[in-house]
Amino acid sequence: MSIYWDESMEIGIEQIDEQHRNLVDSFNKLSRAIRSKNHKELEESLKFIRTYTYFHFGVEDAFMVKYKYPMFRKHYNEHKYFKKELDELLDKVEKENFRMDVLLKIQNKLVQWILNHIMDDDKELGKYLVHQRRVHRSGDVNLSPPY
Repeated sequence: MSIYWDESMEIGIEQIDEQHRNLVDSFNKLSRAIRSKNHKELEESLKFIRTYTYFHFGVEDAFMVKYKYPMFRKHYNEHKYFKKELDELLDKVEKENFRMDVLLKIQNKLVQWILNHIMDDDKELGKYLVHQRRVHRSGDVNLSPPY
């Protein structure tokens, strides 16, 4: 299973769009590792996805705070819920020695999240941020990736 990035997934904020592309790339790398059953690549991919997802949500949260996004609480709570779910699944896959059924569950959860969250919630956030950035004439938030 792979996700193919295209322009329809862009939200109009380059910093966030680039991170979304990186998340899609990391998901595709995980999918290849699952197919090849490469334990080392699985570990690396899962660790990267966890770390990068936390970083990415921090960036989105910072944008929402900076520009006073009216749906901040809802969006923030979705991030919080997903991080909890992701942590539980990743802990389970480690405890169960990378069982295929658990890996496939993670893969399915990630593809649902990436596509649904970006295409719905993040698209709405993007519209708001594009407008606010024009009004306030300001740019990105300054957070560095965790690597």
